Amino acid sequence: MFPRPYKYHVQMAAASFAERFPRYVGAGAVVVCWLFCWSWSCQRPKNDPDAAYGRIVAIRRSQPKNAVSEAEKAYRRFGAAHSEIAWRFRLLYADVLLDSDHAKLAADLLQGEPPAGPSHADLAAWLAASQVRLAFANGDSELAQKRQAKALALLPGSRDPCLRAQLLSTEIQTLIFSSRFQESSSGLPEMTKAVKSCPDPYWEAMQHFLSALELHNQARDEEAMEAYRQALTIARQSDLKMLIPLLLGSIASCHLNLGDTDAALSELDEAEAGYRETGQEFQRSIDRGERGLIYSFLKQYDQARVEYQAALSGAKTHSYRPYVVTWLNELTTLNCNTGDLRSAEALNREALQTADSAQDKDEYETAQLNTARIARLRQDFPAAYRLLQPLRSEASSKSFRWQVQAERAQLLAAMNRAGEARREFQAAIDTAEAARGEIHDQWNRITFSRQALALYQRYVDFLIDRKNFDEALRVAESSHSRQLLAKLNATEKFAPVVDFSRVARAQGAVILSYWLNGERSYVWVTTPKGSHMCPLKDTGKLASQIENYRRQIDARMDFLESPQSSIELYNELIAPAAALIPEGADVIVIPDGPLANLNFETLIAPQKPEKYWISVVSMRVAPSLTLLQEKEQQRSVIDSMLVVGGTHPPPEFRILPGSQQEIDSISALFQSAHPLVLSADEATPARFLQADPGRFSLIHLSAHAVAVKENPLDSSIILTPEKPDGVFRLYARQLAAMNLRAGLVTLSACQGAGAKAVPGEGLVGLTWALLSAGAHNVVAGLWNVPDKASAQLMNTFYAGLQKGETPGQALRMAKLAMLRRQAPAYYWAAFQLYSR
Repeated sequence: MFPRPYKYHVQMAAASFAERFPRYVGAGAVVVCWLFCWSWSCQRPKNDPDAAYGRIVAIRRSQPKNAVSEAEKAYRRFGAAHSEIAWRFRLLYADVLLDSDHAKLAADLLQGEPPAGPSHADLAAWLAASQVRLAFANGDSELAQKRQAKALALLPGSRDPCLRAQLLSTEIQTLIFSSRFQESSSGLPEMTKAVKSCPDPYWEAMQHFLSALELHNQARDEEAMEAYRQALTIARQSDLKMLIPLLLGSIASCHLNLGDTDAALSELDEAEAGYRETGQEFQRSIDRGERGLIYSFLKQYDQARVEYQAALSGAKTHSYRPYVVTWLNELTTLNCNTGDLRSAEALNREALQTADSAQDKDEYETAQLNTARIARLRQDFPAAYRLLQPLRSEASSKSFRWQVQAERAQLLAAMNRAGEARREFQAAIDTAEAARGEIHDQWNRITFSRQALALYQRYVDFLIDRKNFDEALRVAESSHSRQLLAKLNATEKFAPVVDFSRVARAQGAVILSYWLNGERSYVWVTTPKGSHMCPLKDTGKLASQIENYRRQIDARMDFLESPQSSIELYNELIAPAAALIPEGADVIVIPDGPLANLNFETLIAPQKPEKYWISVVSMRVAPSLTLLQEKEQQRSVIDSMLVVGGTHPPPEFRILPGSQQEIDSISALFQSAHPLVLSADEATPARFLQADPGRFSLIHLSAHAVAVKENPLDSSIILTPEKPDGVFRLYARQLAAMNLRAGLVTLSACQGAGAKAVPGEGLVGLTWALLSAGAHNVVAGLWNVPDKASAQLMNTFYAGLQKGETPGQALRMAKLAMLRRQAPAYYWAAFQLYSR
């Protein structure tokens, strides 16, 4: 689980040029001002205070490290006297230090009083505003608010039009971090007015940042990402290097809250490169903590510990209390997960002692939750129960609320209050699903489901411990393909499945439903007579095993000659259920996690003579039992066909010589279906969509495909470029938006099956998109296959369909024909049948 959005401490800074040359700002000539500043600083002697001041202003946002160095030199040279110019250098140096996270050094500079008198009123306002920044940088929001009132009172005497933007920015952030969102929202229009009168693009970027921050702290991560990206665009256009890594880190946090760890790590990697250039060590330490959250989520606890400790060290070095408590809490949770309760207790004690219960409410509540968790793990159930009672506030964020509900469920289970525990588990799942329901983007919904997966895992373990195996299967199945079900529900009605054996009877199949959770992993075998749960051995290393197995397949290994790795996987995944799977059975596999990347047909039983599982059973893949429902497996009625291939892709993709032959052969077999054939210049994305794919009973696509792991719904089929715009990609998002009735869609394409295996949702990509659009069966490839071999398999496959075989039968016979010719698994095992 991830905690509520982190309170990103943003370095505020005043717009300095306007302070020195207000007449230019008054004229509104922003570009002229900056050009003048640059030329003036370059041409005047370096011992000239105006030239030194101009140089610092020019590089302050784009070269923070150099700005600190230059400001220090200038302060030593010109800032010793108690004069206006000395105080300007003093305040500028303090602000530059605050920009770069050096709050302690800045504090010494912000003591004393500047020269008095109306002519120096802007210095007093500037000092007061910088003192607000200092309090804010130290995490003392109460002191920041007190100083804010003084600064606002002095503001009318200042000639700096950007000072108001700075003060409003700090005030709005304080309101956001206090969860006073109605007040922060009312302050944003005032910020807009202040930005319009200020020539510094930094504050325009900050305006978008504040809008994003408000959304982020309300767990509206999708909207927050969009606003952060608007700020990032301005920062890049204006070379605001000090702001860019902070914005990237904020976007990473949104991805993380949505469960997309790959995207979060990518953003953090880019931010890390920025921090090396800007030297903002405190901001960098926050991102180290974000990495810790990712590694904890992935159960890579050793790496998570290193990152959390670096983040904690940074927060302590900069005396920023909220983050000190945050990383203490995360380290406490980590130690609870790894069983080191002594360390967990010590860290939790420090978190409770450090936190200010009023100012750090979120962090303090998390520490209280950890106290209850430790008490449960110590089996002090009365204490744990008492500690959880005040944490059931409906005002808490949904993510925190379901953590409390899950902890309460585990406690009630440990107290043998099974009925109450079950209700609490279900309440936690309902809370998580309600949060998921507020997300709009399909991919974000999919990744968010990963966050709730731990809830389902604990609930399944709870039910299995009480021998409620059928109920455990129902809970496990309810976590599968949530987004796919939601999308199909818009056009089809699904009654909740109560008796899964009825599904097996209707399908005429044995169904293997996998559930992977490290040491506690299971497979349910559902036959027409009922379901049976079989425990699996430790599956923690399955992902690396499957990855290695795939490398062997790519190397064209013949597993009949070197069967060891294939037999190992068979023993782990099929052997526990083998007694319930008769020879010749039609088997439906519902994979979980990394199993989505494995073709079970290539596994070999430890017997003589060795033979692939495809020689024993017929196999297909399904996203979930619920999606199979009770529909009988039908032979496809092919009365209309859409065939696309023989494309002329852009130069970066080679022409597939076997593609035209493939679609010609298929079209010839099904002349009675009056196939619409799109090839060569006709095979464009627009022409495909104009053909109304929803009216065809069979669709065949033969082309290149590109799988995009970062966002699988951006995966695409590469067609002929359109003229004049050159569009040649048919995206998974576009396919998912269609309304298909096809009994079969074939993607004779590289990596057409999917781009990324997502726990709970399966393999997401082009196949997922087609199933979600309404296709009942999809044939697609797990890896790249030479187009000649692909065409050969497809010809045999379609010949079987033409004879009246089901898609599963026809595909199996096509594969066996290649296997009889002693073709390695690489050539025949890539294509799988996905059904719903």
